[in-house]
Amino acid sequence: MDALFSTNMSSGLKNATETTNPSAMQELSLADRIEKIFKVSLLCLIALANIAGNSSICFVVLKDRYLRLTVRNFVVASLALTDLLVVQLIIFQVLTYYNIGKEPNLCNLMGQNFGVLLYVSTLHLFTLSLDRYIAIFYPLRYRFLVTPKRITVILLTIWIIPLISIHLLPAVITDLHGFPSFYVCINEGFIEEKDRMNRAHMFINVTFLFFLPLIAMMAAYYRISKIAWYQANRVGVAVVESTVRVQSSRLPRARERKWAKTLAIVIGAFLGCYLPVVVASLVHIYSGGTTNHELAKTLEMLMFLTFLNTVLNPMIYSLRNNEYRRAFNKICGKCFRDVNNDPRSRVNYIRHEMESQTVSTLMSTSLHHRDSVS
Repeated sequence: MDALFSTNMSSGLKNATETTNPSAMQELSLADRIEKIFKVSLLCLIALANIAGNSSICFVVLKDRYLRLTVRNFVVASLALTDLLVVQLIIFQVLTYYNIGKEPNLCNLMGQNFGVLLYVSTLHLFTLSLDRYIAIFYPLRYRFLVTPKRITVILLTIWIIPLISIHLLPAVITDLHGFPSFYVCINEGFIEEKDRMNRAHMFINVTFLFFLPLIAMMAAYYRISKIAWYQANRVGVAVVESTVRVQSSRLPRARERKWAKTLAIVIGAFLGCYLPVVVASLVHIYSGGTTNHELAKTLEMLMFLTFLNTVLNPMIYSLRNNEYRRAFNKICGKCFRDVNNDPRSRVNYIRHEMESQTVSTLMSTSLHHRDSVS
């Protein structure tokens, strides 16, 4: 998908960049200043939430022995690492608002990185949905099918294929430069170049690395949701018929409904954050139209959704999971106990207690002396 998410390094982009820099240096109006402050503040909040959430997920998976026993959690940690790398794009987006980094080579690099991380994230989501599909439909063979060695090979493949397609092929094939799609680098009046090789490369990447995994993921989640609701209804009917286990029927049904809701949130977040920018990019490229102010603003806002998804992923896949909550509480509790067991903390506590006792003793002595005098 280099053709979709890398920047054209043609002379047209260079000329557009050079001609628009003087106008960008002009004094902004009050509305433009407020808009820039809002965008920068929002991106900084997203970056901070990204760093806090995804680094916590990686740390918990590496520290908790129970989570390391399940190979699926390594995929979650790798997905968190992918989302964590998006911070570089957020920082670059902020810098472009101050006319820093708007150079063809740097825009090309950031556009390629954006494409790699988008495809890697998509393939991670597909892998997690496939893992859940195998666990539901082939529970007895799950441990034989999903092994640490196979997960390692899958993760390496997930990272290597987009890197080869987006970074290596354009470096080897000189005519393969792609289309400008990191939209902070697009200038008004720029026209997409029509090229069969680049469009073919874009079509292959977006088909096999985005739409096919998306369709397979939705099909898997659809079947999983049907099975979850079917089993929940069967459990409810069986328990209602047995008067002894009426109260216990609520637990399986509530658990299945929460799980089905989590899967729906996963699909909705993925479609809502990734699909709009991809579809808008395809329409813009295949239409061959001129980039205007409204289109550039629209594509820029759609990219904000992809940045926001990096914050949603740790919440959806981890914070709604009891295993991760238990691991968070365990690590936080251990850190709290370590602080309490610190000799310096004990010394400070003893000194504080002695000072409070001394103050209370002096106050009681003074009151007793006053009473005796009176």
